[in-house]
Amino acid sequence: MVFLKGVAVDIQCSTRELRDGLVAVAAATGSKKDVMSNILVTVLKGAVELYATDNEASVLSTVVASGGVAGEQFLVPPQRLTAILNEITAETVTLSILDNSIRVHAVGANFRLSNENASSYPPRNRFDSDAYYRIPGAVLRKMIRRTGIATDNDSTRYALGGVLFEFIGDGLVCAGTDSRRLAVANAAVTRHGDCQDVKGVVPNKALKLMDWLPDTEVEVALTERSIHVRTDGFELSARLVEGRFPRYRDVIPKSPTVEIVLPVPKFFAVIRQSQIVTDEENRGVEFLFDASMLTLKSQASSIGDSTIEMPIEYDSDEINIVFDPKYVADFLKVVNHEAVVNLSLTDSETAAVFRVEDSYTYVIMPLATDREDVKAAELDVSW
Repeated sequence: MVFLKGVAVDIQCSTRELRDGLVAVAAATGSKKDVMSNILVTVLKGAVELYATDNEASVLSTVVASGGVAGEQFLVPPQRLTAILNEITAETVTLSILDNSIRVHAVGANFRLSNENASSYPPRNRFDSDAYYRIPGAVLRKMIRRTGIATDNDSTRYALGGVLFEFIGDGLVCAGTDSRRLAVANAAVTRHGDCQDVKGVVPNKALKLMDWLPDTEVEVALTERSIHVRTDGFELSARLVEGRFPRYRDVIPKSPTVEIVLPVPKFFAVIRQSQIVTDEENRGVEFLFDASMLTLKSQASSIGDSTIEMPIEYDSDEINIVFDPKYVADFLKVVNHEAVVNLSLTDSETAAVFRVEDSYTYVIMPLATDREDVKAAELDVSW
C-alpha cells in the first residue's frame, strides 16, 4: 500500500466509465458509517481498481485510467462521487489525491471531498482457483432473473433467501422457492480444471451484484462456503447462505392430466386485466379451462368484479383453479414475449407447471377456493 504525503497525484479517466464502475461495486458497501461504507481505489498501470465489501460480499471493477502512482490506495465516498459524476457533462474527469482529501476536476466543475485513511480497509478477496466453470454472462443473468423472483428474503428458513446453484456434469441448475412457488432454470457450462459436482445457495445481494456481468463468458467457482465470479475487469465473491435447500425436484408433478399451450402476449394481457379487480384481501383469480376457452374471474367487494375470456385449444374436462395472478405475472415478465407457455395441470388442488422451452420451469401452488382464505398452499417439499 502506497501513500504520498503532501504531494498531489492526478488520475484521469472517462467520466462515464468511472461512474459505471462506482455503481457496479457500490451495492457491496457496508450500510454502517464505518470504513466499509467507502470504496477502495487502487492505482494500477493504466487503470484503477474499485473494490467494495461488507465482509459478506465483495466486488471489484477495473476502469481504464492514466496517471497516479501504481500501488497507491485511497478511499472514496461512493454516493457523493457518483452524484458528482452524474452531473458532470465533460467526457473526462481528473481525481487529485492530496493527504486527506480528493479533488474532482472537470471542465467548469471543481469539488473537494474529505476521505478516510485506507489502511484499515479489509483485504481483498481474490479469485485464485484453477477449477471453475465457464458460462456466458448473458445466460447466467437470465437464469438469475428467472429464479430470483421466487425467493423469500423474509423467511426464517434462510436457504429460501437465495438461489441454489447446482453444478452437475456439464450443466448448471439454478432454483429458487418461497415454498409457494418454485422456479428452475438450466444451462450448459464448460468445465476448466478439476471441477467437482457442487451446490450452494447464493444470497440475493450477490445475485443483484451479478446484474453487472457482461454478455461475454464468465468464470464461476463454487466452494462449500463461497461463490466467486470473474471476467475481464470484474470480480465478485460472496458467502453462501447457510441452511439446506429443499429437494425441489420432488414437488414438480410427474403425471399431469392436461397440457395447454398459451402464447405469451395474449396470456400476459388477460393476466394484467384480471389483476385490476383484486386487492390484498381478494387477490385470488379463478382460472376456468373449459370448451376451447380460458375464463378468468376476479372479485373484490370494495372494487367490483371482472370476467376475462381468452380462446385456447382445450378439449379436456373442465378444470377450475385459483391462482394469485401476481405469481403468474412474475413468470411472464421474465420470459421472451414471443414465446409460448406450456401449462401442465392435474386438478384444482395440485401445483401447476409452467414451462418455456426446455430450460425454464415454474411451479405455482393454487390458492384455496374459499375467497376468504387467500393464502396459497405450500409446496410439498422435503428438506
